[in-house]
Amino acid sequence: SYYDENKNLKWVDHLFIEEGIRQQRKQNFKYKLIDNDTITLISDAMDNCYVNGLPNKDIASKIVSNRISNHNKQEYQNIKHSQFDFIKLEVNTYIGNPN
Repeated sequence: SYYDENKNLKWVDHLFIEEGIRQQRKQNFKYKLIDNDTITLISDAMDNCYVNGLPNKDIASKIVSNRISNHNKQEYQNIKHSQFDFIKLEVNTYIGNPN
């Protein structure tokens, strides 16, 4: 995820590793920072965002309400980029079936 100088989310990118990583193992990977300087925000409204068929606002008030506010702000890494100031890498352990 890419953030501005105020740590506001500006862009979310993805990288899919096709080869599996065994449990309790490490694997290096390379990720090239995006070089697109023409990203334009169309809308930051969350009115049409749904999670499992329910409006995002309803889910957020039930699940996120118990979280520590801004606890993830320390996970950001400074980057030198013309449009972004911070990046945060997150791992999703999605298990897919190629068939």
